[in-house]
Amino acid sequence: MVPFQACVEKGKVSSLMCSYNAVNGVRVARRLAPPGRSRAWHFDGYITSDCDADSNVYDAHHYAATPEEAVADVLKAGTDVRLRLGHFDLSFDAAACAARFDEIDADAVVCSDAHLDASMEGLAQSATLLKNDGALPLKPSGTAAVVGPNALLSKADAGYYGPTDVCGGDYWTLLDAVADGGAVAASAVLGVPTVLSGNLELIDAVATASATPVVVVVFSAAPPT
Repeated sequence: MVPFQACVEKGKVSSLMCSYNAVNGVRVARRLAPPGRSRAWHFDGYITSDCDADSNVYDAHHYAATPEEAVADVLKAGTDVRLRLGHFDLSFDAAACAARFDEIDADAVVCSDAHLDASMEGLAQSATLLKNDGALPLKPSGTAAVVGPNALLSKADAGYYGPTDVCGGDYWTLLDAVADGGAVAASAVLGVPTVLSGNLELIDAVATASATPVVVVVFSAAPPT
């Protein structure tokens, strides 16, 4: 897709991560393999899988007949981060490498002001505003309703993608962001318990929120079940 091509060619990204899915029976990682699209974009970084995507080549997509064939396939496909980390270097000392990471003080280093600022800047630069008819920025008055089960999503997401104890212990939600962005009184209207729930008992609450001057809808696409 064009946005990804622009990131590679103009942004000079250092790495690409394959998604879990396959297209027309061929897993995405295979489509990135040389002389695949990523090389045609003059990409010179490394390609990594997403979490358990390598094992999915065998156990989910059944692309490979055996686990051994799956390992060979992901390497041939160009997912070469293992190579980049030096795991195939006979002098590589995994234990010593892990020990060096353990010596890093999370509060003093990971949670430093400079790193927190960099994290916030990365978030701001990754956001895309498709259209603004004058609704933003929010006016510092009135009320707002944040609709959707992801309005309060924070701690569960942080625990899955990182440490359960984030810097400062603050699990900011989109509700917090809306309230901080100008709405004097912001309230969450879930509508459904979770994005995968078929329970519609709370859906009437969404109609109630329509009477609120400002409504922020938060949703994510869920796969069909």
